[in-house]
Amino acid sequence: MNSEIPLNLIGQTLMEGRDNTPIGEDAEKDFSAFHESLQYFHLEWLREEILKTRRNQTEKKIWFNDYVLALKKLAVNNGNCSELQIDEKENHAKLIIHTVPEIHVVVEGTQEEPQLVISNGHYIFIHYTKDGLHPSELVSLFSDIDTKLKERSKDIIISGLKELVPGSLRECFISGKFTKDMGHSIQYDNSFSIGHEIRLRATETHDMAYAYIPDYFWNPQNKSHALNNLVYSYWALSEISARLPENVEFICQHRNDCGVTFTNDNPDFDRDEYFRRRAVLMVRRDQERNRNLKKDDYMYIMVHCGLNEKFSLRDFIIMCNSDNIKLQNHKQNIESRLGSYAEKVTIVFETDSISIYFLKDRQQEWTRECFLRFPYDSDLHFLKDIGFFMEKSKELVSVFNKSMDFETSVGLLRSWNS
Repeated sequence: MNSEIPLNLIGQTLMEGRDNTPIGEDAEKDFSAFHESLQYFHLEWLREEILKTRRNQTEKKIWFNDYVLALKKLAVNNGNCSELQIDEKENHAKLIIHTVPEIHVVVEGTQEEPQLVISNGHYIFIHYTKDGLHPSELVSLFSDIDTKLKERSKDIIISGLKELVPGSLRECFISGKFTKDMGHSIQYDNSFSIGHEIRLRATETHDMAYAYIPDYFWNPQNKSHALNNLVYSYWALSEISARLPENVEFICQHRNDCGVTFTNDNPDFDRDEYFRRRAVLMVRRDQERNRNLKKDDYMYIMVHCGLNEKFSLRDFIIMCNSDNIKLQNHKQNIESRLGSYAEKVTIVFETDSISIYFLKDRQQEWTRECFLRFPYDSDLHFLKDIGFFMEKSKELVSVFNKSMDFETSVGLLRSWNS
């Protein structure tokens, strides 16, 4: 396969100008990773292709050996990516096609009543019936299947991932991208680092976004639950969007190792300002942990954030104390607007935003959480609806928890057009 076209399309269609994407180091490896991330979608496509295929009208009886001949043809047609095993005494033949996803074609039963089983080699069955595909149809569908599947990956890239969106939401599609390292759990071989992130049109000010790690779809039930939850979430989030100012976002994700974080598509502010704020927040964090910071502690943070040539130690400490007084005042202002709800949430200051998590003791809770995220200079009038946001949060958390869906994140993010 000539992978030059799809590799170029990944860069242009899915993630040009975006952060947290695999593109830029090894284009061939990037396409391979993207193709592998689609394997469970490809299995579903194969199942649908088999269902659409009609058995040839013939009166000739199909024997076990007819299937064996078909497997031998497939072994030749698939070149060096196949492995054929035949046991005539046991009436058992297996062709392993080493592609992505790996495909096992097994013929068993008796000479007169052979059974055809097609799977991914584990527990996802694509086809399992005594009235199986005709041998000629089997050869036609699976000949050079490796190329066919890679061509399908190209089609998905060209669609911008639109083909992966549940049918009822496809008309709302805006864009999709292939991400890496947004999952909370990254294995030694990066097997859990590849993700898909999709944006759908919700309102003029907000997009409904969702993200997941497709590796978890090895269990077909996980995939089914995730897609069903996405449809439910779209309409649940639509109710929330009407009460959100354009610069306020609502996100629902799981905190544990299965969770997924959204990429940051908002323009970053000045790099020096980013590290200055980060240093202030590091000082604040250590002070909240009841640490009595010494000069060496301040100096460590200064060096860590690259500020040791921009501030004297004295000026750095004065700046941190001044900013932290402002942050504390800001927190008190937010809490006053939250009223009694202030005791039911956790307020977190980040470098570019403030988040209000609907968990009282967030650091003790490794569960699904919902939160509001907004810039420091936001008008806080929207907090009058905090009770409504928390009720919708409970609703969403309940839906995902009932289906044991820990891997999917959903949210209302600021529209790129707003």
